[in-house]
Amino acid sequence: MGAELPVGSVVAWCGSKDRVPQGWYYCDGRVLEIAPHQALFDAIGHSFRRSTTSRPFDENKCFCLPDFRGYFLRGVDDGAGRDPDAGSRHGLDNSADANTGVGSVQEDQFRSHTHGYHMFPNGKGKIAGSPWWQQGKAQTDPAGGNETRPINAYVYYIVKAQ
Repeated sequence: MGAELPVGSVVAWCGSKDRVPQGWYYCDGRVLEIAPHQALFDAIGHSFRRSTTSRPFDENKCFCLPDFRGYFLRGVDDGAGRDPDAGSRHGLDNSADANTGVGSVQEDQFRSHTHGYHMFPNGKGKIAGSPWWQQGKAQTDPAGGNETRPINAYVYYIVKAQ
């Protein structure tokens, strides 16, 4: 599979993660030794630093696979201006270093907006002479779930290693 794809290519895999084709790895952030995976290291280097491991390792001998579990992938902006918050990106290892290239991540965010409205804009707000309803500005109650996301379907991301 993928003989024409270069090492380091990432594809969506619809099969089971225990049936990933020979020469490909599931993008789960695991640490690999460089020597037996030289071609893959030459392609991705240390772009995906210690994303899922807290144990130290020798970066002269090891590197990490990308960890794309739970992420929507986004193309590098590369000066196009389509990522207005590019400066908020950081490494997968949560380092404070500014990283706007391959391997950087950005926290979820909901674009700033309000749902304001005016109650009784014509100044009439009493019912039977009672001041229970008042004129003025108000906000709606919060609505929504735990994240902002487009409709989506799960796939595994795999990377070509050989």
